[in-house]
Amino acid sequence: MSSKTKLLIVMGLLFTVGLACGICLVLVRQKRDHDRAAETATRLRELFAFTREFILLKALGRYGQAPPRSDGSGGDPTGQGALHERYTDPFEVDDTLGGLCDERGFVVDGWSRPFVYRCPGPIHRHGWDLYSVGPNGIDESGGGDDILVGEDVAGVGTGS
Repeated sequence: MSSKTKLLIVMGLLFTVGLACGICLVLVRQKRDHDRAAETATRLRELFAFTREFILLKALGRYGQAPPRSDGSGGDPTGQGALHERYTDPFEVDDTLGGLCDERGFVVDGWSRPFVYRCPGPIHRHGWDLYSVGPNGIDESGGGDDILVGEDVAGVGTGS
């Protein structure tokens, strides 16, 4: 066998191994993103239940107030500060959401990014929305690959 033939065989083997490795990396990344999206959906359901039951319904019943407004401006880009500041008992938050929080106290999604709270919401304009900015990490106001839950609530309007 000539050296040229040997070289072609080695190059062919290297190409095949490289292609197989590339396919494996793509599959591993897709699985990882799928797992993170599933984890995010679970966390979002838990956060939605907590927000709805312990914050919004208690606040509406206890104080007769609409949910706190949050548009992401100022020093509270996630809107989570508006929720914590206005309604929550720190022990209640720690007991219920402690396992979902990062070191800053934000409830985070599967990509370790804080969930976003908006009231009025970009989707529920007469209520509130909670969402993850999704795998791409870009806040698309509940659109694109963002993962969102929310509801309309009496007494919340668009302000327009």
